[in-house]
Amino acid sequence: MRQKLGEVLVAAGLLTPAQVKQALDRQRRQPGAPKLGEVIVALGLLSEQALLKALADTLRLPAIDLTRETPQRAALVTVAEADAKRLLMLPVRVEVSGSRRRLVVAVADPTNLQAIDDLQFQSGMVVQQAICPASQVRRALAYYYEQGQTGPLPIDQAGAILQEASGSHSGREETWVGARAPAAPVAGPSVAELQLLRGPKRGTTVTLAAGQSLVFGRGEQADVVIADMHMSRRHFVVVDSGAAVEVVDLGSRNGVRLNERPVKRGVLKSGDHLGAGDTLIQVTLRR
Repeated sequence: MRQKLGEVLVAAGLLTPAQVKQALDRQRRQPGAPKLGEVIVALGLLSEQALLKALADTLRLPAIDLTRETPQRAALVTVAEADAKRLLMLPVRVEVSGSRRRLVVAVADPTNLQAIDDLQFQSGMVVQQAICPASQVRRALAYYYEQGQTGPLPIDQAGAILQEASGSHSGREETWVGARAPAAPVAGPSVAELQLLRGPKRGTTVTLAAGQSLVFGRGEQADVVIADMHMSRRHFVVVDSGAAVEVVDLGSRNGVRLNERPVKRGVLKSGDHLGAGDTLIQVTLRR
């Protein structure tokens, strides 16, 4: 999941190694900090739609076209403008099914899972990523947040976006769509230990550090991968919010149990037991 964008496009037969090198060279010379995908489109090597499809197919995530779908006002207010710009993420719609609410967000960097986990915790909703070209997200952030516009995003030339970016590539990590912002500070000392008492990883102990969040599930995107077929790919997250250690159900199919009672969200105490699928976890707090 950490494969670089250029490698993905070469493997898919969409670009040659020479074309990727051409785009990388242009990216390094370009003032500001354009995403690699934006440079590829601006050079005419691929259309935005072809780039979008390659990412969506590889990551198995839905794609979204903001020139065809208008964000809901109820979705836009769930994320502060500063956070949306920092994460290059646009909330698009809130979906309601019974008592469950899901927030769909257009993202330019679908590998930034920590941002998604934080958003789920802050909003209290399950967050579904939809891949969108960085150029569209940039324009949409200005169009809806700064200008307060409504209606679909006007179609524009993607190459113009290269002049809008600012900053430097120095010290940044290459990701699917370009250079990632510097990583967040390393988490602090241990605040909790999670001992797996039952299930496929019985006998394993996982440590939660101060300020950290850990996603549990059977999918490879989880922080703690458990081959429990009764768990969802991203089943629940345990997070240290500073004031407390909490568990949040990420919209799992079979739910989360706290001391044998179903919960969507709960504050954890020492001695508590978390259940998901066939897995049972004992919580021990260290503060």
